[in-house]
Amino acid sequence: MILCTLLAGLGGCAAAAVTTAGTVAGLAATALSTGADVYHLGKLDSVEMARMPDLISSMHSTAKDLHLAIDREEHDKSEWSMRLTDEQGSTIDITLERRTETMCRCRINVGLFGSEPTARLILIRLREYLPLAPVVHEKPTTQSAWPEDPRGPLDDSGPQRIPHPK
Repeated sequence: MILCTLLAGLGGCAAAAVTTAGTVAGLAATALSTGADVYHLGKLDSVEMARMPDLISSMHSTAKDLHLAIDREEHDKSEWSMRLTDEQGSTIDITLERRTETMCRCRINVGLFGSEPTARLILIRLREYLPLAPVVHEKPTTQSAWPEDPRGPLDDSGPQRIPHPK
């Protein structure tokens, strides 16, 4: 109601409804998913098939490549974080979280009004430095995927008569 009163000069409550709808649509459009990473409200989330030490080393190499200053670095047994700063003073927070021995969650936070392309560039460079993931081969089975048909193999030689039970 207060918003309607404030917007009375702009056309009343109809303007408030349009403004609110535009805001909701804008927030809904901020989540973008392409493949394995999701960008939402300034944060780029991904999951990498890599060991935590490899990811940390790759992140250091990425920061060096992009000439980003490392302001702080913290870690414990299952989580590691780093704050990077560019030459313009913008900060980027990186968080790596160990989920299993070979799977880690990565979050690149450029801030609510930060640059999505910057976050994606950091992720691309991070992946360039990671060792290749091992290829998993299925073991061949000796059993058929389908059970044996008790009626025998199919015969496509033409129409067949099914014997009538007596």
